[in-house]
Amino acid sequence: MKNFRVGDILVDKETENAYRIICLAEDLTVVCRMQTTRLDLFEIPTKEIVDKVIDGDLLVQEKENIVFDSEKLSAVMKAKYALNKQIINEVQDYYGPTYMQLMGNSTKYGMVDIQKKYNVSRLKCSRLILRYLQSGMDDSSLVDPRAIGRVNYKEYEYKKRPGRQSDSGYTSTVIVDDEIKKQFDSAIEVLKKDRHQTVESAYSWLCNKYYIESRIIDGEICFISKPEHLIPTMKQFRNYVTKKLTPEEKDVLKTSAREVRNDKRLLDSDALFEVYGPGDMVEVDAVEVDLSIVSELDRNKTVGRPIMYVMIDVFTRMILAMSVAFDNNSVIALTSLLMNLADDKVKYCEKYGFSIDENAWISGIIPRHMRIDRGADFKSDKFAKILQELGIDRQLVSAASGSLKGTIEQEFRSLHYAIKPHLSNNGVITQRHDSKHHKKATLTITEFTAMAIDFVLNHNQMASESYPLTADMIRCGVHPNPQELWKYGCKKYGQPRPISNKDAYYYALMTPVNAKIDRTGIRALGLYYMNFEDVELRAMMYRLQRNVKTIEMRYDPRDISNLYYLSSDSRMRIAPLNLKKTGMNDYVGMTECELKEYKKREKELRAESSRKNREIKNDMYAQEKMIAQTAISNSKGVSDSEGLRDNRSNEKLITQYKNRVATRIEKEDTDYIGNSQVSLVKEKNEDKDSVFPVDDKIQAEENAGDDETNNSDFETMFNKFF
Repeated sequence: MKNFRVGDILVDKETENAYRIICLAEDLTVVCRMQTTRLDLFEIPTKEIVDKVIDGDLLVQEKENIVFDSEKLSAVMKAKYALNKQIINEVQDYYGPTYMQLMGNSTKYGMVDIQKKYNVSRLKCSRLILRYLQSGMDDSSLVDPRAIGRVNYKEYEYKKRPGRQSDSGYTSTVIVDDEIKKQFDSAIEVLKKDRHQTVESAYSWLCNKYYIESRIIDGEICFISKPEHLIPTMKQFRNYVTKKLTPEEKDVLKTSAREVRNDKRLLDSDALFEVYGPGDMVEVDAVEVDLSIVSELDRNKTVGRPIMYVMIDVFTRMILAMSVAFDNNSVIALTSLLMNLADDKVKYCEKYGFSIDENAWISGIIPRHMRIDRGADFKSDKFAKILQELGIDRQLVSAASGSLKGTIEQEFRSLHYAIKPHLSNNGVITQRHDSKHHKKATLTITEFTAMAIDFVLNHNQMASESYPLTADMIRCGVHPNPQELWKYGCKKYGQPRPISNKDAYYYALMTPVNAKIDRTGIRALGLYYMNFEDVELRAMMYRLQRNVKTIEMRYDPRDISNLYYLSSDSRMRIAPLNLKKTGMNDYVGMTECELKEYKKREKELRAESSRKNREIKNDMYAQEKMIAQTAISNSKGVSDSEGLRDNRSNEKLITQYKNRVATRIEKEDTDYIGNSQVSLVKEKNEDKDSVFPVDDKIQAEENAGDDETNNSDFETMFNKFF
């Protein structure tokens, strides 16, 4: 039998009707009918669905994962997406996770409030909810499919100003294009700076800034306004301001940001302020554990203190995720924590020897709000972008205010209390001068991780003595332990948002990089990547040839073996290292830190080689200059060019005699050009068929054993022969 989960589609084999799974529970499952323009939600017993799936009456289709980058949307599309996202979040808070209260003809006061708050019509709100639920609660349904490549999209370009002509006969010819929008944005910034500014005053600033010309008339500089039909109208600017500013920004303009925060925030509970159920608010922090550990490769080597990141749900006090590593103040550590949030905790615990029930450690949810301090890793732009893509609101507490994250700070203290009794004098760090924790370290990081997991599992079962139980909790008999609080909170407030699209979730956690594509493949991080199975990519490379195209891809800094990118149909693709390129195999499985070290050393080697090459070139220049100057000084003036061919033949023969093999294997040292060459001439003269005439004088001198034959004698004799 094929497993099914939230977001999958159930197809009735008999009627061919399709239903999207919205909420999955042990007793009832909520489904939404597909291929209809009206919202139809049904509650079906889960057992009935399971039986039909087993019998083959219902077919299961897995949810299609659509991944898109909201940062790549146009400004208009990004604003629409942000508005739709806010509306859906409100709807989830009111009616999730079953959404069954949306059915029926009774007045839905929550929808009325949402429509008034965001100034949207009932029809638009209904269509947005229908599209969202039928997509399996995928964020891609909140944006125009044309903008993310699902269908062809082209923004409409106005050729003339839209709207009817003015009754007065005057009509502006200005079209609000990108350039005009930039001018409007500048005026809005002026409007935001001072509460005494009005839309009218901002419009006046706009006209004086961009639509005043200076002319010299009668020797004086005069400022003259452009013709009215070339200036945007007040109505155009006011409409743009209305669409651009959010309701909160409008309230800030009327009062102040502080008054808006104080007067318009929701007040629900004194004990858990502004926290609404499980998964609504989490706290995240890191601690440098007071324990020194040893290397897994060699237990005789100490590696220092591990860094532990923890995520805890504020409403239930349940620890949702943890990460143990050596990364401190690092986005890598934070993404490791978020990946553990998506991990199947049953399988994760099995790797460390623990067997648990799936309710002992909740997995696969996305929190709505995250409360963090102002550490370098938490307030970084990279982490902010990750949270934005995941739809998590980041709340930075005031500096040096650890008490504002009291929930998680208490857990760190409990962790230390749990491990210290077992490792006294075995690596526990104390504030004593005679503490030898580094020398007495015992645990490896794997063993400490097992201890941390054991602490988490026990914490998630233990009741808190200080948890503020409400009257309703007492009536329901809820014990203040995380598991019971989670079950109670889900029943009262609804289940938290699930990770329905893991591809999009993991894609958001990876690091962006600008990759260059040409006919040689994909180049990023100084390496070559290639997806040989991507026909679309290969076609792009062929079209580019020697041209280069830069696109954004992503990589995991823990393993730079692969690049991840989105295809034109918004599917995630993987491009591994191109092992056909020389040296790429050496980088498989390497981390980004290791790669940077190699690239740094490569840069140093190339710099050393460059300096060495420059020294060699300088020496070569000096040596060749000396040889040339010597030759010039030995020159006898103008050379005789007559008989060039014969002279060349003579030089050719001399050069060949110089390079003969016999000279190189000769045991005795002889004058290279002198005696050995004379002997050669003698041998040739004794040959009757020799082309050289026999010279009696030379023969007589050789027979007499004239040892004073030298290079000049040889040249004289050789010239005589030729």
